Amino acid sequence: RARRWTRLAEAARRPVAVDAAIEAATLATPLAVDRVALDDLDPLRFARDFVCASRPLVVTHGLIAPRPLADLVARFPDARIVVAAAPDGRADAVAPRSRFAKPESRPATLATLLAALGQPRGDVLYYSAQNDCLRRDLPDLAADLLAGRDAPLPPSHLRALGDRPEPAAVNCWIGDARSVTAAHRDRAFDNLYLVLDGRKTFYLLHPLAPAWLPSRRCVQATWTRDPASTDPPEFDDRDDRTSRWTLLDDVPRSAVVWLDCDLRRLAEAPPRPGRAGRPAPPRPLVVHLDPGDLLYLPAGWVHQVHQADRTLAVNWWYDTRTDDARWASIHMAAALGDHAAFPVPPQHDPSP
Repeated sequence: RARRWTRLAEAARRPVAVDAAIEAATLATPLAVDRVALDDLDPLRFARDFVCASRPLVVTHGLIAPRPLADLVARFPDARIVVAAAPDGRADAVAPRSRFAKPESRPATLATLLAALGQPRGDVLYYSAQNDCLRRDLPDLAADLLAGRDAPLPPSHLRALGDRPEPAAVNCWIGDARSVTAAHRDRAFDNLYLVLDGRKTFYLLHPLAPAWLPSRRCVQATWTRDPASTDPPEFDDRDDRTSRWTLLDDVPRSAVVWLDCDLRRLAEAPPRPGRAGRPAPPRPLVVHLDPGDLLYLPAGWVHQVHQADRTLAVNWWYDTRTDDARWASIHMAAALGDHAAFPVPPQHDPSP
């Protein structure tokens, strides 16, 4: 009987705790993300109003000019890269049967990747190696693309990110509208994200959002294309795309906990009042980035990313502190989300 009353008491407390997280996130979330030209953004304002406040910002008219993707590929057509491939463009995301779907890795050149972008049929290819790929794999392209600059902001502004703000990684992203970066958060990095060609749309939620967003414990698996197919992988135009793919569990098996929600769907859905007097979760912020726009995304913010066809972007990751009160609240929100009744329904069937 004592254990039963303990379980009932815990169940009664959980909605209250989630409601508190929702109310706190609502108070801390701006109505919109500010857009400020670099010439109008002094270092003190950047540090005080955005970095210390953990508040996203779009910086316009920055240090690095836009670059057409086609022109860049024309200069380095034979640059060797490893692209990600998936049947539907949704890799590194929760898939049916409680699987975490990772993309197939495939060798390519910049020229073959560009030719595959925007095709109405065929495998979805994109370049998104989050391993310092721009500096490690494409140093010549990096020097040309970034005009010899190490960062997209002046050193006076970067000091807000640490005493020695050397980026932990500089990554390149190339893809089209079929690729979707599923909802997730970068736990230990502040992100400076620069669009050089095309257009990106970010859907953002406060770092407390995991308190009410559904997450799922998934078996890690990798998309694998049927080796019996004789069609060129990049240009296979048959309609039965997914039938040529198999989602194979990793060996040995391992699990990961990942958010299972669609932030774009939440942003586009009609506003709904809270149920039974409970507060309604805040809607995602929508941020459009055009060529030359730089997004400062503080660590912990949940984000989902969509883009136009033939989009080129570069991002800089900077290590952030994970031993302060902000991170304590973020971890508490994640723990609440693991045990609470979610106001937002999951987008996949949880059956094994």
